[in-house]
Amino acid sequence: MKFIILFIGLYFFFFISGIVKYFNKRKKLVYLKGQFEHSTILKDEVFKFYEKNLDSIPEYDYDQLEDIQNEAKKDENKEMLNILFKLNPIINELFPDLFIEFSLNDSFYNTTDKKRRTYNSIMNSINYHDKDLTKVFNPFKVLKNIFLLPSTILTWFGINLGKYTSRIFSALSIAIGIMLKTYGDSILNWVLSLFK
Repeated sequence: MKFIILFIGLYFFFFISGIVKYFNKRKKLVYLKGQFEHSTILKDEVFKFYEKNLDSIPEYDYDQLEDIQNEAKKDENKEMLNILFKLNPIINELFPDLFIEFSLNDSFYNTTDKKRRTYNSIMNSINYHDKDLTKVFNPFKVLKNIFLLPSTILTWFGINLGKYTSRIFSALSIAIGIMLKTYGDSILNWVLSLFK
């Protein structure tokens, strides 16, 4: 009876924690998407700045036009980097394999390119994340988490097993646990008899 209660408790724990993790990640992805879309006003801001100063420029002074455009891009790059630096911890948490570092040394075009690639990763992740909603409610995923609990405990201590090794370790741990529960007294008496 104790094992059934423990199993039901673990089942509900993993089920609810899976749902909470799913919606927390979804919330972070949507937040990132909103922040990236907010900072996509770049071209509009450059052109507003450009148009505002257009009247004060002689008609064919392309150098001055280029200077104003470059100045607007520098300001916009600084503003964009301020937003991206604040978002960088969340980006690194959600995308540890995305090797994009934002830097103050980057040009406007490099920053825009990095921002575009990161935004693409966010959008792809949102699409896949929406598709994974069915996996959250899959009862076999919860059973798999319960089965792999012994190897999960090892990862808390920094011991990461491979896919198949963790399955074998978990199966052996469960088998040994059942044997100790069933034959624990007999095994203990046998071990003690060896030392007599």
